[in-house]
Amino acid sequence: MASSSNIQFIFVLITFLTIFKTSLSFVNISSVEGILPFSPKHVVITIKLVSQFGLLVHCTNKGIDLGVRSVLIDQSFDFRFRVNLRKTTNYSCIFSWPGIVRTFDIFTADRDDSKTSKFGICSECIWYIYDPGPCRKSTRWRLSFLFFMGFLIISKNISPIYVYFISKGKHVSFIYIRLPLFSY
Repeated sequence: MASSSNIQFIFVLITFLTIFKTSLSFVNISSVEGILPFSPKHVVITIKLVSQFGLLVHCTNKGIDLGVRSVLIDQSFDFRFRVNLRKTTNYSCIFSWPGIVRTFDIFTADRDDSKTSKFGICSECIWYIYDPGPCRKSTRWRLSFLFFMGFLIISKNISPIYVYFISKGKHVSFIYIRLPLFSY
């Protein structure tokens, strides 16, 4: 009798999981984004340096090494992955060009795959690398986030571009920086 109830339970469980997986394919993926583990991510990095040099990019994630890539101005490269079950996925990249070496976490689950993050969830994480720092395009809020030496600059895509400069301390000031407008 016990084996009969186990078989019924397994049948119901498999049926439920099949229906759940099938129903996810019919809905807009952004509605479940950040909720489910193993969500697919696509990171695109485009080089927008003012200098005429390309740069070397080396991205890693704990045990995964994506290798060193040479990327020219206005060119991009991308990689795909899935967020791990514990949502601790972190891809760090080293950007180096003549005389300058910078390190930046190009993807962290806390910042880029959390509903509570002020930056929003990105399934398509599009980054532009400028001289001051990396800038992530946000399609949800029509904002761009420029990370600059520990500070965060948020630009709204209106003319002129208003940029909020948020320091690590209590001082908050407004500055104007001309960032590219993105078409949505």
